[in-house]
Amino acid sequence: MKQFIISYLPFILLIATAITSCRNLEKVAPGPEIQMVYINDFLGKPQKSFSVDESGGSTSFLPRISNPMQTPVDLIVSVDDEALKSYNKENNTQFAQLPAETYDLVLLSKSGEVLEKGKEIKLSLAAGEYGREINVQVTKMSKTVTGKDGTSEEEPLPTFQNFAIPVSIKSVAGNNVSSQANARSGILLINRKFTAKAAHFSGGGAWFWYRVDKGDSDEPLPEDIPWKQWTYQVFVRFDRIGDGNIGWTWNNRRKNGEEWGYHCLYGPKGFTMFTSAGKLGFNQKGYEDFEFKPNQWYHMAMTSDEKEDGKTEVRYYIDGNLALSVNLAGHSQGWYRAFLGNSAFKGYIRDFRVWTKALTQGEINETMWAVNPESEGLELYMPLDGNFDNKIPGKENYWIIGSKGTARFDSSFTFPEEKN
Repeated sequence: MKQFIISYLPFILLIATAITSCRNLEKVAPGPEIQMVYINDFLGKPQKSFSVDESGGSTSFLPRISNPMQTPVDLIVSVDDEALKSYNKENNTQFAQLPAETYDLVLLSKSGEVLEKGKEIKLSLAAGEYGREINVQVTKMSKTVTGKDGTSEEEPLPTFQNFAIPVSIKSVAGNNVSSQANARSGILLINRKFTAKAAHFSGGGAWFWYRVDKGDSDEPLPEDIPWKQWTYQVFVRFDRIGDGNIGWTWNNRRKNGEEWGYHCLYGPKGFTMFTSAGKLGFNQKGYEDFEFKPNQWYHMAMTSDEKEDGKTEVRYYIDGNLALSVNLAGHSQGWYRAFLGNSAFKGYIRDFRVWTKALTQGEINETMWAVNPESEGLELYMPLDGNFDNKIPGKENYWIIGSKGTARFDSSFTFPEEKN
């Protein structure tokens, strides 16, 4: 035992010395916590939409600090051309920046007095202040042009061009603050208001064929022609939502097991898609318990993208937000036929489109309210604003209308709709 203690004595002394040394170290105060500066509206998403009419409109966004500081913080917030270029590149979109003469960023006092106005705002946050809203005021949707005679007049901005205002925190000055990379900038997407009719169906839907030669033939497209990618977009408004099988848009006859991709409602919370993996519902965050409401417009979009591994990537979007995402075995069924409204559907349908490519989420948001009829990959553009015409130049006869069902065009609506 004595020999054991002697053998380990050097180690015991070493440990004791280390402990004593640690106790004698000078205490160092922890460093100050860095507070992040970001635009609150763009946390978790890079864009925000607002509506305007031809005389303009407004919205706001909130630059802020994660926690109030004990010392002042100065921010410079500005319009940022590069932010829009990056957004377009990442989302495969073509948003144009709203002309400078049509809008301003505006900083107001608590009493509503204009403190600053322009394309760049200096925001001084006092100690204890976490942030302040900046208003965006659009005054017109036209640009001033000068004629040959020297007179000026207003020329409306192109209807099918989608516009945006990119904003960014340009600089931050203050103690222990830094801008947060993923919400430092964002894009304000502009939705232009308009009034249009819509097709109302009362238990009898319409259907169409895709022409075999895209010309004068009355034969449908052979079903062995592959559709590697496709997207459909449509606006739907239910008069009522019962417990039955309520279908609004699909692309197969649902015979002999042809149900892949068919979807419907079994009640307000009963979205169901028939797939090779069985019946699926919404599976994305925020849509697990989503409830459709009657007398409210919804933008629906579905994309299908067949991959080289033999699986098909399927996405479903509600109002531009991803609600369902799944990779399925098997190939994508194409739009050899198109159906609008089944016997259980009672409500309105408008702006039905079919593409031969899988749109990105950015493209779905970009084209939600307005689309260039000559866009690449757009095969069917049926506004349903009084008739069943395909509005794509040169493709007016690509589809054979098999039946118009119970469609009537008695009602007009103003879009975008203000939702509760």
